[in-house]
Amino acid sequence: MIRVRLERWINRIWYASAKPPLILRTFSGLHKLLHLRLFDKSSTDKLNSPGKPLIVVGNLVAGGTGKTPAVIALVEELTRRGLNVSVISRGYGRKRKRRREIIQVTPESLAEQVGDEPLLIAQRTGCAVWVSDDRRALVAHLKNQAEDVIISDDGLQSRSLWRSYEICVVSGERGFGNGYLLPAGPLRDPIDRLKLVDHVLLAGDPNPQLLESLDKVDVATSKFPLTPMSLCKADLQDNVPLNHLAGRAVRAVCGIGQPQKFINSLESLGMCASLYEFPDHYAFSVEDMEALGGDDPIVVTEKDWTKLQHLPLSSDILSVTYILKVKADLDSHMIDQVEKHVRHFYQHD
Repeated sequence: MIRVRLERWINRIWYASAKPPLILRTFSGLHKLLHLRLFDKSSTDKLNSPGKPLIVVGNLVAGGTGKTPAVIALVEELTRRGLNVSVISRGYGRKRKRRREIIQVTPESLAEQVGDEPLLIAQRTGCAVWVSDDRRALVAHLKNQAEDVIISDDGLQSRSLWRSYEICVVSGERGFGNGYLLPAGPLRDPIDRLKLVDHVLLAGDPNPQLLESLDKVDVATSKFPLTPMSLCKADLQDNVPLNHLAGRAVRAVCGIGQPQKFINSLESLGMCASLYEFPDHYAFSVEDMEALGGDDPIVVTEKDWTKLQHLPLSSDILSVTYILKVKADLDSHMIDQVEKHVRHFYQHD
């Protein structure tokens, strides 16, 4: 698949020690010019404030970082503490109609209409999730709703979006890659952007180069593991023991930003996984699944299942398909700080 090969080529450049090609570095230089004035959340238009805390959970790099599991965990923890939470998102990968159209995501929504990540958040948390290309329109829509706090899934780079608190999720393993801005490297913003965020969440143990970068920006940091939570049989929608497929050869089917993390999770459960890689946010078809061939069990990510679940898959495929669900175990002190911010907001609004 051409897009998969292109993503692999780009990732080899972004996460290698060698200097990127000159043409890519030239475009990165132009990208850097756009960031001569560093973004500051205090400069965003307060007229667009919803009158309630708005927490942006984003990332500094293109590609998967563990952001969606972090959003899910944050929603669940704040809800457990008695707060009413809503989530807003652009719904990346969905089929767009009118730019300012606002859609409420329900567990029964179609991923092609709302995006796979917002659908996953709605299914896992049960909270109100809204999508639109226009985040400002979403905020205006929620101004008179009943939630105590709004969480924006992504939006760290959205200069028109007012926010009261920022969390940046960084892959501990990948870090900031070669340190270049797009397209020569994975950075969407300069690393100095972290000086303005309230907290950095590290998904997994950080590599030495990442630790060195974080030391220079002096920002509150905590790390979280992404751990397998449950293994679900697709045809029965019943959980089986996590070690149910231990020692078995399985076909790992995924369209996510970091497929190796999926493989690592399966191997940690004792499976012998062969990767069937698709582009991130890929819209699967019945033909894709039928083309896999073989009789070995198929294991998919929970995000990919949001798209597969509505396909008319044969009973032969469903009977050997399993969904691996993972969870982010966020640091309790970090949750305390977010809750404190929300409570403080209303005391001093």
